[in-house]
Amino acid sequence: MSIPAIRVGFLLGICLSSFLMVPPTAGIQAQIPGPRAYACSVDRTRIDGSMVAERSAMTDAEAPVLFSAQFAANGMIVGVDRSAQQVMVLDAALNRIREVGRRGQGPGEYADPVAAVMDSRGRVFVGDGGSGYGSVVAYSEEGGFIREDQLPLGLSPSAMVTDGERVYVAGDASFVMISFDPRPVLAAYDPVTGETEVLLHQTPDWFGEPPVYRNSHANLIPRVDIHGNVYVGFVEGYEIWKITGPEEYEVVLRGCIPERALEALRSSNPVVSAPGFPGVNMRSPAGRISYTVLTDFAVFPDGRILTRVGLWIDEEQRRSLELFSPEGELLDAWALGPGELLTVWSVMDGSDPTRHLEWFAGDGMTRLVRFPPIAGIPGSLR
Repeated sequence: MSIPAIRVGFLLGICLSSFLMVPPTAGIQAQIPGPRAYACSVDRTRIDGSMVAERSAMTDAEAPVLFSAQFAANGMIVGVDRSAQQVMVLDAALNRIREVGRRGQGPGEYADPVAAVMDSRGRVFVGDGGSGYGSVVAYSEEGGFIREDQLPLGLSPSAMVTDGERVYVAGDASFVMISFDPRPVLAAYDPVTGETEVLLHQTPDWFGEPPVYRNSHANLIPRVDIHGNVYVGFVEGYEIWKITGPEEYEVVLRGCIPERALEALRSSNPVVSAPGFPGVNMRSPAGRISYTVLTDFAVFPDGRILTRVGLWIDEEQRRSLELFSPEGELLDAWALGPGELLTVWSVMDGSDPTRHLEWFAGDGMTRLVRFPPIAGIPGSLR
């Protein structure tokens, strides 16, 4: 994806987020009264993050332009620079430590890197969406090529996570297809044997309903807790499922979506006004509307879930953190400041959820931000 394309997507997201923006009111007004009721409004305490490191591609030729990234167990960051089509390892100051693999069509090369993850041993696994199929390319701690294995047909990797033993690969739930037959969207890859086990298929009944509503391509976020339990979060529908076996899951969380957002999602042919562009409307094709609510989440050892939410929640354009019980009850929520920290995407450090990596297309800025310890959220999970 080119930088201009990212910026256009970001501007469209800004406009849509403004449409969905609602100011908070005091108290929890509604809390998941039914299986398809998401509306709620929460009074949020503001917490400000402190900048640990920042680098802008607008002023720094060496700054990464990260399409995606994950924190590693050793505190390093592994990310995909889509402008350079390169996987790289960064330190806590966002300095490039080393590059992993290279783009190409030969052995040990990737055609279209879209996601990467590093395990506790320093091995790096790259999700390659090119060559007409999805695959996982594995590299050693020293950067040497280990192996490449094809993923199940129909699974193109968009996000990855590892527990040190297996790599969990998530794809998009896509409804732009000739057939509505189930297609794999979550799989467990064994780097020792190269075998892949499909854990979840999308099904036709997802379309038009949570967790994906009418999105033609809905994003999934895989996560693993300290006990080895596997979860998947739905970006657009704000649901989190706990995977209990192949094709078996438990809906553990249905997050809060403002009522105006629900109205837009339920509309048969939504029209969204674009603030700052008088007379310009964006009509979603085929009655579909795409938006980002859930940007990341972490599961604590006691089963509580902390989510980072992408919708603006007030006039200062702040995002939020929301804390849920293991049963999915909303316990508390906080507004994230300062307001200029608007992001295309963000990811938490799985072992320290007060540390977030963020990327903002407007100035090409990659930021590492630390939020202060707040009630109920530990500074370290390990």
